[in-house]
Amino acid sequence: MNKFYIKIVFVFGFFITTVLFTACNKWLDAQPQTQLPRAELFQTEEGFSLAMTGAYSGLTDQSLYGRALTYGTLDAMAGYYDLGSYARRYITDAYRDGIWRGLYKQIAEINSVLEVIDQQKHVFSEDNYTVIKGEAIGLRAFLHFDLLRIYGPGILVEGAKEKLSIPFVDALSVNIKPLLTMEQAANRIIDELEQAVVLLEKDPMKTGVFPNAVLAPGPANTGDKDFVLPPSFNRKYTFNYYAALATLARVHLWMGNKEEALRYAKMVIAVQEERFPWILLSKHLVEPLASIDGTKRDRTFATEHIFALNIRALETTVPNDLSSSSSGSGSNLLYMNAAVLNDMFSDGGDARYRSLMRQYSEQSYFPTKLYQDASTASYFKHQMPIIRISEMYYIAAECEPNYEDGLVLLNKVAGSRGRTSPITASNAAEIRIQLQKEYQREFINEGQTWYFFKRYNYEVIPNLPVDRDPYIFSLPIEEIEAGGR
Repeated sequence: MNKFYIKIVFVFGFFITTVLFTACNKWLDAQPQTQLPRAELFQTEEGFSLAMTGAYSGLTDQSLYGRALTYGTLDAMAGYYDLGSYARRYITDAYRDGIWRGLYKQIAEINSVLEVIDQQKHVFSEDNYTVIKGEAIGLRAFLHFDLLRIYGPGILVEGAKEKLSIPFVDALSVNIKPLLTMEQAANRIIDELEQAVVLLEKDPMKTGVFPNAVLAPGPANTGDKDFVLPPSFNRKYTFNYYAALATLARVHLWMGNKEEALRYAKMVIAVQEERFPWILLSKHLVEPLASIDGTKRDRTFATEHIFALNIRALETTVPNDLSSSSSGSGSNLLYMNAAVLNDMFSDGGDARYRSLMRQYSEQSYFPTKLYQDASTASYFKHQMPIIRISEMYYIAAECEPNYEDGLVLLNKVAGSRGRTSPITASNAAEIRIQLQKEYQREFINEGQTWYFFKRYNYEVIPNLPVDRDPYIFSLPIEEIEAGGR
């Protein structure tokens, strides 16, 4: 049998993970090996902050949110691209296996923090202990939920809640964790997110105070005289209080608990104007983009991010994958067919089409959301949105008992995108159709649209001509063998 285990190496506070295979019937062995001893690393609150920074850094890998879980595998599966040889490679088992391994590696790193944080509570100042612990527990739950959405069944599959899905790994151990049913895994995730919400009550993202360096390792998002951001805004680079609420909305929606999903989504919407203000199109995203002061280009609508990752590697990967400046041929690029775009965008005034699409040939376009303009200010660059405020409006719109109330919420987002005519619907079924269109328009390059299709169990994903089940991600072979799955 193969042994799939993760050895965590601490190097100056960052985690370096390697996957090793040996002959033994054990699945996860997360024994820390250190160059900077763990006992030394966790003697200060700065050490805990560095450890969490290492986990976030790992999530930016191209096998995870740096490509596969955003504009790569999941967007290819959502039917955004012409599936030439380059796009098609992202939906192979090799890429799917990398997602499983990568997410569990980062979960192991988070577990290393949580294993010792209670014993080292005395090293923290102010409210940093509860905030970092809540952040770690919440991020662990968040990553388990993405694993559940990817490797578990959609809720509309017959008997979905009783089907086996994923193991919930909440400790460093050589013991094999059993596969939980979808419902069991979701309940564990919800429980941890609720714990995180309580622990994050003093999160600067919630209180509005300027966070110290221990709580906000990312670049500051302040300084734009045309858009004054709250001083706590660089907490968006960590799993913060509102990220926990937003993920609870996601989980409850996934499980069909619409009343709870609506409640949590509205808790975030309630602070939207103050914490996650809509982009100012006239200042940050007008056509042509060249007419804007280069420092102000905000292609990802950064002010609306609830949780984001700072990924400097986008400066390299995006030109190679999503730009005519690539040295590769057309078949080696991720481009969208004009007919697909025309089907998605019926209103020419929509800034997501007008300002974020670049024509490649007569019938193909590149999405430019992730382009890294050289002159753009640092607080608008390297942004990979993981949760944004518009999703909370979509969740609330879907869960509102009265479809007309849902329509109002949909048009809140549409209006912020510069649409010249409102979205219309006359019943709940039409709201769902409009929601599909909005997910397709809003989440290009972000990996969220595929989850919408899977949750509704679409028999056919629009524009996805693949000859396999579009929702099945099999467990890695070594996981099946070593874990006896």
